[in-house]
Amino acid sequence: NANPEWNQVVNLQIKFPSVCEKIKLTIYDWDRLTKNDVVGTTYLHLSKIAASGGEVEANTGETEVGFVPTFGPCYLNLYGSPREYTGFPDPYDELNNGKGEGVAYRGRILVELSTFLEKTPPDKKLEPISNDDLLVVEKYQRRRKYSLSAVFHSATMLQDVGEAIQFEVSIGNYGNKFDTTCKPLASTTQYSRAVFDGNYYYYLPWAHTKPVVTLTSYWEDISHRLDAVNILLAMAEQLQLNLEALKAGMQGKVPANQLAEIWLKLIDEVIEDTRYTLPLLEGKANVTILDTQIQKLRSRSLSQIHEAAVRMRSEATEVKSTLAEIEDWLEKLLQLTEEPQNSMPDVIIWMIRGEKRLAYARIPAHQVLYSTSGETASGKYCGKTQTILLKYPQEKTHGPKVPVELRVNIWLGLSAVEKKFNSFAEGTFTVFAEMYENQALMFGKWGTSGLVGRHKFSDVTGKIKLKREFFLPPKGWEWEGDWIVDPERSLLTEADAGHTEFTDEVYQNESRYPGGEWKPAEDTYTDA
Repeated sequence: NANPEWNQVVNLQIKFPSVCEKIKLTIYDWDRLTKNDVVGTTYLHLSKIAASGGEVEANTGETEVGFVPTFGPCYLNLYGSPREYTGFPDPYDELNNGKGEGVAYRGRILVELSTFLEKTPPDKKLEPISNDDLLVVEKYQRRRKYSLSAVFHSATMLQDVGEAIQFEVSIGNYGNKFDTTCKPLASTTQYSRAVFDGNYYYYLPWAHTKPVVTLTSYWEDISHRLDAVNILLAMAEQLQLNLEALKAGMQGKVPANQLAEIWLKLIDEVIEDTRYTLPLLEGKANVTILDTQIQKLRSRSLSQIHEAAVRMRSEATEVKSTLAEIEDWLEKLLQLTEEPQNSMPDVIIWMIRGEKRLAYARIPAHQVLYSTSGETASGKYCGKTQTILLKYPQEKTHGPKVPVELRVNIWLGLSAVEKKFNSFAEGTFTVFAEMYENQALMFGKWGTSGLVGRHKFSDVTGKIKLKREFFLPPKGWEWEGDWIVDPERSLLTEADAGHTEFTDEVYQNESRYPGGEWKPAEDTYTDA
């Protein structure tokens, strides 16, 4: 089925230091008739799940900072080609083998890696996991309910237009409109027809009514990991901005006293940022050995940067001579932001034209994740309007063309604190239930008879049959009024909307008999 359980241990014999940087994990779907299909591929990077600790130990005098490769128990997410049929053979099949960025969520696997220093290899390369160990792993699979909301402000720079367009937001399987393993969610915008902007591109005419998508999903609570990542990213970003300002001042040859002020601001902020400790792991149920080791490494490294900054502030005599060490701090901070045990899937936005996926964007969940630990622990774009440039699944077939530019506000957080989204939202929210009455033109009159492949009352696609009395509001809600006829205005836009110049083709027809001269035809002017 779609949720296999192996419960097996694979014993690998590896010598250290290893010349291999990563362990490749590929999941196959057995096929009776043809070769097995690749579901997805992921990697365990040894440099991210192990540390020598040599530099930290040498500078701080502490021991046991380094550790051998260890991982989990934790889920690894698989990405690859879209799960819907896209052709035979699949044009995106190489994405399932880890070649290029996966454009769709393909599943996840629960993995644990342990390293033992032994002289003799184990007797068996494959053996079952004991029942006691299976019970221990259960605490790492506990899930909590998350809410995701996305407000679409604008969609511009469209080029590939034609059929009506909508956007889909998903995280994992949740929100995928073509997926049947999860309940349907309000994860798509309404279909809209693009309008010419008068110059070169097209846009969607949302005007003052912006589409909002919401979905709920269930994931492991790994806030202790992602909070630390966001805090470190905020430190690194601030240091990078200050470093760029310092370099710009040096290149612009600003006065020495002004350059010293920029330098002091940089050093003081580094001292202040590295003074505080990262979120504690105590009380968290799903803490792994790697969590403990990474926190220890991060804490020692931050202390090392803090001490170096304090020393530099009191001893440095020339700004230029400090640049190399400051750049080392930035590089070290960026290394500390690596989180190998990030089990929360990326948020994926798809542009769908008609019923075909056209372009996508992958957004790491931690960038839009809300944290109760504070603003710096929340994602950089949590509840903030950001500009996203979507891209084609295989850009080599489309060149550098941009499919669409989106302005969107995304918020992701525990459902227990979903009301916090209100403080980030702009405008007022209105909830609608919609149903379409389909008609066909028969003998010069519009009516519900003669419909082919569509129901009298349906959703926007015409495929799902609906009845107005089946629209029941959630518990505690009630409708403000009765049903009203309100056609989706963005669907009423004609294909030539926005254009000011038009070309009309007229063909002049002539005819002749063999050997004769050309003469005007009976119908002199016609279309093609």
